[in-house]
Amino acid sequence: MPRSSAQTYDFQNFTTENGLSQSQVLALFQGEEGELWMGTNAGGVNRYNGSEFKYLTKENGLTDNTVFAIAKDTKGRLLI
Repeated sequence: MPRSSAQTYDFQNFTTENGLSQSQVLALFQGEEGELWMGTNAGGVNRYNGSEFKYLTKENGLTDNTVFAIAKDTKGRLLI
């Protein structure tokens, strides 16, 4: 009987030591270019482009630094 190979996934663990602003991620969204958007419990939104994190917080115009959901609307705008 031939053996079947299991599907493999490449997992990466992000922590504050890697640059994540806050360790509790409440929302995750992957953009069209592969970037990851992470909504955190108190650190706003973290955008990871594959090599570095950038942050959006109340200082950048968010109404709160706790983010529960991230999505895009039909016009391609990010909804936080």
